[in-house]
Amino acid sequence: MFWQKKLPILLVILFFYAVFLAGRLGYIYELYQSKPEIKEVADINLKVCRLSILQFNNQMIRGQINFNNARFSYKDKVFLTDENGNFEIVK
Repeated sequence: MFWQKKLPILLVILFFYAVFLAGRLGYIYELYQSKPEIKEVADINLKVCRLSILQFNNQMIRGQINFNNARFSYKDKVFLTDENGNFEIVK
């Protein structure tokens, strides 16, 4: 008697949970198929600095340089550093 009243509700909840899991599995599979890669695109050693640029799927995610308030260019891009050594692309 108890299960006859609750069974349709449980089946509806189970159905929506299965749809949710299928969506998550599809998202994970899509990420797997995109084959993201992290690569170091520039590693410049000069007498006064070392520049390291990392890219994730062709977008810069981190840059560090070990001197402060500098302006330099590399491959037609101009970089400007702050007092912590982090840099941003100016143009």
